[in-house]
Amino acid sequence: MSAEVPAVIEEFRVVGMACRRCARVVDGEVRGLEGVLAVAVDVQADLLTIIGERPVDAAALRERLARHGYRLAPPTETGAVSAGAGAVSAGATRASEGDR
Repeated sequence: MSAEVPAVIEEFRVVGMACRRCARVVDGEVRGLEGVLAVAVDVQADLLTIIGERPVDAAALRERLARHGYRLAPPTETGAVSAGAGAVSAGATRASEGDR
């Protein structure tokens, strides 16, 4: 039996997304970051949820998104999470951009 590796759930607001194509671009860029296990993009809420082995490199994330005209903003105060994100791992811990 293998040991479960705790996952880190991070939320970011992404400014500049307007459509499903935007969501696909953001998803593809985020999946290219080391340690990312899953990604959820909610264009209407400007919300990006990342589940990873460890916190993502925020500078690398900003750089990847800026190439396409998107920018990171402080996370929303509501702490909204994509419906399936918490189901990935019972051992998941939460982090937001401000926690790092």
